[in-house]
Amino acid sequence: MALGHIISFAEHWEEDGVHVLRSLDFDVIAGDANFQKAVDQFVEKAEDLWSYLSGLETISENENEMFLKLAPRFLEIYKEFERREARRRERVISINFGRFRQRGEHSLRNWHPSIPAPASPVSHV
Repeated sequence: MALGHIISFAEHWEEDGVHVLRSLDFDVIAGDANFQKAVDQFVEKAEDLWSYLSGLETISENENEMFLKLAPRFLEIYKEFERREARRRERVISINFGRFRQRGEHSLRNWHPSIPAPASPVSHV
């Protein structure tokens, strides 16, 4: 699963301390001693396979089947990434320091960091 979207259903087993993931939908196998790293590797390999298949000029029937399974899944992931990025950009603001109309106490030139007052000792009752 990537960004909330299923890439593939997979078998999982441990072999000599390594988590192995094998896709049930296409030819991808990944493994690592750390389960999350195995999942990350699986996603990367699936994306590499999709990228490879999309660049082929001629494609076999098996490759076409894999591509038709992978393409809509990764397109949804990329769309979700774009939606998240758009929401992140909406939260960005700009602050214009040119809005100060007069010099004086509000001027940045006269600003100095304030020194916090010392804390009063804790009284024990």
